[in-house]
Amino acid sequence: MLKQKIVSVAVNDVSFRPNYVLPEDLETAFFLNQGELKTAIYLDPVIIDKRSAELISRIEITDPNVREAVVKILAKENEPGTIYKLVYHNYWDEDEQCIKLFADALVLMHQVKGMENTLLILVKRCDKSISDKLPLEFILDTYPENIIFCQEEVLIRQEFFNELYAYDKNGLFLVNLQSINDNWPFVNNKAQLSLMSVPNRTISANFRLFCLALKDPIYAKSALGNAFGYAGEGLLEGFILLSILTQAQDSFKVAALLGFISRTTVLFNTLGISRSSKKIDSIEARERLGKALDELVPLWEMGESYETLRSLIAQKRQAISIATMSSVLLLCLYPPVYNSATSIFSDNLKVGLFTVAYMISLYMAAYASSAIDKISFKIAMDRIQDTENMASIKNNFWSIYAFEENLSLIMYQVALFIGLGLSVLFNSLNMPLEVSLSAGIFSVLLVASRYILPLFGHDENTILDINSAFYLREGNRMIFSDGLVIEIEGGSKVEVIDMPEINTTRIVDFDKAKLKIHYPSELKPTGIGRFSRFIIPSGIPLKFPYSLKSEDGKINLSFYRWDKPWSKVEVSGLVTSK
Repeated sequence: MLKQKIVSVAVNDVSFRPNYVLPEDLETAFFLNQGELKTAIYLDPVIIDKRSAELISRIEITDPNVREAVVKILAKENEPGTIYKLVYHNYWDEDEQCIKLFADALVLMHQVKGMENTLLILVKRCDKSISDKLPLEFILDTYPENIIFCQEEVLIRQEFFNELYAYDKNGLFLVNLQSINDNWPFVNNKAQLSLMSVPNRTISANFRLFCLALKDPIYAKSALGNAFGYAGEGLLEGFILLSILTQAQDSFKVAALLGFISRTTVLFNTLGISRSSKKIDSIEARERLGKALDELVPLWEMGESYETLRSLIAQKRQAISIATMSSVLLLCLYPPVYNSATSIFSDNLKVGLFTVAYMISLYMAAYASSAIDKISFKIAMDRIQDTENMASIKNNFWSIYAFEENLSLIMYQVALFIGLGLSVLFNSLNMPLEVSLSAGIFSVLLVASRYILPLFGHDENTILDINSAFYLREGNRMIFSDGLVIEIEGGSKVEVIDMPEINTTRIVDFDKAKLKIHYPSELKPTGIGRFSRFIIPSGIPLKFPYSLKSEDGKINLSFYRWDKPWSKVEVSGLVTSK
């Protein structure tokens, strides 16, 4: 049942509360200007059948053709798949001093035979209707895969249907209206009927969306790192798992036990999911608090988005380390390696160590995989769905993320068979142990390729670090001492991160904001800053130490520049002397 509310209308500057109810979730569709007042005109549809006859009798229908059609519809049972709606609006009758209902249009909604999940919408507007076109979202109760309608009668709002539907490429759509002529006595122009369908994206279309998402550097490093990590796991397992299980069956006689142990990894999956989700909840709560503070402090931001990303990367780094250690441990169980390393142990001890190591490897992999998946999902959501730089594709988040997951799984499956093929080939050719180990080490390196995000996941172009955690905000200035003052120009907000544990204040992307650093002495590079631009190749991120000296002591500032790490020009250009 619809929630209802009493409507209060202001007429001639007198507020009153008429005896009329309106659906709680109904939006105002139109406004009519009456002098200096605005009277709200609400559109509302009601389904026409015998149960609603009493309600429909309260609606004023001035159009005789529509009134006659409504009477005929009420007198018979509707065919399956056919619904009629009477669209009306509410208006204030000045003479009778009450709200009245006035019919605007008759709508037919018909499930087209022979076309699965296709809805035909026909509209007959009444005389003196207040609406030129009826909004589509106002007519529909559900959203079928295909909608046939007349563009002259139905309003399609792009902000509502831009993502859900797309026009048929053939343009105008012709449909046989003969089957519904008895139920719809009005003339309709077939040539004006159009078709909108829910787009069914091909693999190539999803791939193009995925490539657009990869323009975000953080998401690209996360997604590609995950894909190569899965490929490494598949390659490693395909290459050595058959040999490990063969030894467990023929030599150690514990294959059945290992098979049972593999089914208990769900315990560590739940642990990984629970812990990572709890940590992400904490990160999001801290971010919400930071955003709340941002609204209270002018010109300064608390750096909540920066901290969230750094925290997610740190959590992912831990999970990647566990996954990498799991792969290394699995490689150590490769029969030639394991038998050589445990040659001095007794047979029983070798079997026990083998079983325990295999179990630990499985559990570590299960925990790390579930944690990495949750953290990667949060990173993808933040980078695609919740940032303005991805505005063009943010509404396609689920399709993009599904493609990323499918890509990772496909790479894992393909790599698994490649690894199995290499294992069979190496055994048949009696390849030396060094060759096999090289293939295994390469697989482990692929697993560790997920480290591309922790190592190079820097969203900012520049960072200004000041080795002081204490400062005062004074208007548009940050005062660190009598000598060192940072000033904001132009009213732009600056993201400031306090890091008291290392006695540092960090300003992110300081070159995007109009900052000036006031200091009595000249900025002079020291140490590697003097010659780094001559020996560091382009594109390698590096931290550059600079020193500022004055009579009252020495204060060190460090500048990060990820896009041009050897550049000094923009940094020195921001510094002014008092």
